[in-house]
Amino acid sequence: MKDNIKMPVHQRYIIDDYKKIASSYEKRWPEFVKETSSYVLDAWQSGNNKEDDVSVIDIGCGTGYMLQEIHNEYPKYKLTGIDISADMLDMARQNVPHAFIVEDDVSGNCGEWINIKYEMVLSINILHHIEDYIDHIKMLSSLCNSGGSIFLCDFAIDNYKMRLAEIYWRIFHKSHRRAFSTNNLRRVIDNIDEVKIISFDNLYLTKFWNLQIYHLKKL
Repeated sequence: MKDNIKMPVHQRYIIDDYKKIASSYEKRWPEFVKETSSYVLDAWQSGNNKEDDVSVIDIGCGTGYMLQEIHNEYPKYKLTGIDISADMLDMARQNVPHAFIVEDDVSGNCGEWINIKYEMVLSINILHHIEDYIDHIKMLSSLCNSGGSIFLCDFAIDNYKMRLAEIYWRIFHKSHRRAFSTNNLRRVIDNIDEVKIISFDNLYLTKFWNLQIYHLKKL
């Protein structure tokens, strides 16, 4: 990983933000961890019965909670986690020591992992940090085998509380770029030829927090 001084400013903001919360990340948002992992595993199990020889990559894996949940269900799966935050990855290496964990820019501009194809590709709650969200979704598609599964999750700016949160994040969290309403993000996905929406859900974690999550198929 390049020295922070040589990084784009936005990447340094992400590193700084997650350095502050890495050790308490999963304790802060237990509902997020539970609901997103449940959706992914349920959607995957409904269309797949492979017990081994499946490769999975989590782009922006953070503390590795999703990879850990997948390993608990499918201990023979080959797991890869990518994240820009060394502090989050320290936690990931403890949580999923059997996974291949890489500190790297999640834009996919470098690293050998970008040249490998995977059966399952995950992007869970990092889209609001991404400068070019269309390129990000296309990058997820490029990592996925034809017919494979992509899981994309992020905030859903669908009510006044989440709209207020979006304003707050843009002002006070420099790592935040944008979040979408479900209608807007669905429109973005529908305009990307490489993927097709298989299923979708809104995850209402609390009276405040709202996520949107998609199961996409690589065409």
